[in-house]
Amino acid sequence: MTNWNRPIQQPIIIHIHNVPPRWLDAPTAASYLPCSPYTIEQAWRDSELPYFMVGQKRLVEKADLDEWCNKQQKQTGKRREPPCNAMRRNLNK
Repeated sequence: MTNWNRPIQQPIIIHIHNVPPRWLDAPTAASYLPCSPYTIEQAWRDSELPYFMVGQKRLVEKADLDEWCNKQQKQTGKRREPPCNAMRRNLNK
């Protein structure tokens, strides 16, 4: 015998928010580092950063992005003087 007055149990659905994706496109990868999307695309063109294609879109794995970033040469010290300032100084001599 079925009890029709009993409420139907709904499945429990858990929504996970703010979980970063594993695969990133160029704009998302650029905001993760932060840098410009052009920098990510240039690394792809120079074969410095691995990617794979999904349709027409290139994606990079977050772990590969972190590894590529750690391989970059760390820079310390004084920044170079912009070329226009050096030219002005030479013109004033």
